[in-house]
Amino acid sequence: MYYISHKIWIAVILLILSLNVQAQIPKYLYNRVAGFDYDSKQFTEVKLSMESIKHGIYHFGESEGEWDMVFLECEGKLIVQVWYGDWGKDEKTHQDYWKHLCKTYNQCSLEGSTLTLGKFKGRFANYTENGKVSRALLLFCDPIVDKSLGKDTADVGFYNSFPKGRHYDDKNRNQLSLIVQPDDFFKNKTKQELKILRNTVYANYSYQFQKGSEMEQYFSKKSWYHADMKDVSACLTEIEQRNIQSIIRLEKQAK
Repeated sequence: MYYISHKIWIAVILLILSLNVQAQIPKYLYNRVAGFDYDSKQFTEVKLSMESIKHGIYHFGESEGEWDMVFLECEGKLIVQVWYGDWGKDEKTHQDYWKHLCKTYNQCSLEGSTLTLGKFKGRFANYTENGKVSRALLLFCDPIVDKSLGKDTADVGFYNSFPKGRHYDDKNRNQLSLIVQPDDFFKNKTKQELKILRNTVYANYSYQFQKGSEMEQYFSKKSWYHADMKDVSACLTEIEQRNIQSIIRLEKQAK
């Protein structure tokens, strides 16, 4: 009798464990922008390390509604940026152009397969179709508008390898965005050069400098710059914030 009961108990435990594993994958999976669904049975949860996710982006949606999730690391801490866009009109040329918009989550973590973005969650998984396996990210939220999705529902994005593409494609412009620079990096730079470096971080996010100001005149000559945003504080990563703090300190000491 004990032998039978013992086997039944083991079977029950295994069943519970299997159900918990299955429950990790939401029932309703879809490409929210394109409007088509996925079969949840084609996804399996996968545990990842920070090293494995910081060298790529996850792409969501299609066409004008598409957006990217970019992963950065700041001394062992995970940072997530959401890059999306909208149409704008250039004040000088009156030509339409695609505005690159950004939202940054500095309070993030990765534990096993679970990604935490502030108050929101996501889960990494493998997607299998016709024998081919792709890396996927299942998000239980819309990070652009800070809204949770429905119960047992997730938006699906797929992995794209680095480099970080259009978001960090200029080494000169992005040298303060990918790494916390030591003081030696700023050595021998003039006060004016430090000022331009600091404000380049803001210009990268399309910050609107005061009309007629020195920085507005300087960056308006750059082909990549558009003055779209009055406040870019939600864009700044901890990496950029720390570099800006270093420059402000050094500017006070520079001649």
